[in-house]
Amino acid sequence: MTATVGELKQAVEEFFSCSPEDDMYINISWSHVWSHFCLCYKDEKLIDDKAYIRSYGIKNGHHVSSMYFYYKFLYALQGS
Repeated sequence: MTATVGELKQAVEEFFSCSPEDDMYINISWSHVWSHFCLCYKDEKLIDDKAYIRSYGIKNGHHVSSMYFYYKFLYALQGS
């Protein structure tokens, strides 16, 4: 079965989660993060949590980045 964008986001959350016993523990509000940032692959924004990452051409070992998207998008809509 192929992973979805939502599952990829969950993996990112798990990767950056530290236990409270760790010296670098920070409580991250992932709902806040995902409301201001989105994952991207090449020039494609991965905003549909139910979409399969394979449909974007993402394969094992490829790099996915995040970008500041939603805030600017919402700001532009308010200015219209």
